[in-house]
Parts: sequence; structure tokens; C-alpha cells
Amino acid sequence: MNASQPVTGGVLLGFGCGMFGMLGSSDESNRLVPTRLPTFNALVTSVATGSAHALATGADGTLYSWGDDDQGQLGQGDKQARVTPTELPSLQTRRIVAAAAGYAHSFALASTGEALAFGAGEMATLGLTLRKRPAGTPPDLAAHLKPALVKELSAITRIIQIGKQAI
Repeated sequence: MNASQPVTGGVLLGFGCGMFGMLGSSDESNRLVPTRLPTFNALVTSVATGSAHALATGADGTLYSWGDDDQGQLGQGDKQARVTPTELPSLQTRRIVAAAAGYAHSFALASTGEALAFGAGEMATLGLTLRKRPAGTPPDLAAHLKPALVKELSAITRIIQIGKQAI
């Protein structure tokens, strides 16, 4: 289990299991005491943690991700684990105001009310199976390595994480 939390001044601390770089402390070492994470380009306003990955939103609307990425849950466009917080280049044109992380999937909420999903799509966790499709076409249960717009969700004001799922 890992833990990350913002503290006064937008500084982020991490402690616990460092496997896959899930603490964002630049290596995979476990931390028994809270350790300051590398400097972000913006003050951290919120953090969401999944099974072995984490997301942080910056005051400037930037979204960062780090940790395990075996299903694309970091949204970086590949399946490469990151040991330090890394900005999502595909979201640079959007202002991200919140994030949620599930077991191996993630959601980002843009200031426009758009919901974006990425990571494991199994069991319809990304909400992309709601899309209308031709008869006989299977639902979209694939992993998405980059954020995908969930068109059926618009004017969203908040996203939350419950257990292994994010809604």
C-alpha cells in the first residue's frame, strides 16, 4: 500500500511501498517516513491513488502521473512505469481540475466539464462501452494508453474514487 498527500504549500509527501515507483520519489525504495516528492512545475492541489499508481493535479491545470503503467493507467501513451511525477503531454491543451484513480485505470476532469478516461477498460471501467455502436460490434473494453473523451459524460463537476472503481 502506498500513501501520498498534499500538505501546506502544495508540497507532496509519499510513504509506504515504493514498488513500480508508485511513491514518485525517483526510485522503487520503500519509505517508512513521509518523504518530499520531487518539485512539480505547479503547486499540487489534489492527489488520487490507484492500486500502484498515482495522479496529482497542479494549480495551473496540469495533470501528473507516476507508478505502474501495465494497463496505460498513467495516460502517457505507453506502458512504461514512471518513478517520478510526469506531466501528461496529451492534456496540455486542457485545464485539469480533478482526477480519480481506480485499480488500473484513471479519470481526469477538465475545467470544461469533460471527463477523460485511460487505462484498463475491462468490466467497462472507463465508461467507453456506453458509446453507440453497430449491431454485433463488441463493446470497447480495451486498455486506452492515452486519455479518451467519455462523450456521454458532459458538464461534470466532480469525480470521486470508490474502492477499485472511479466514477
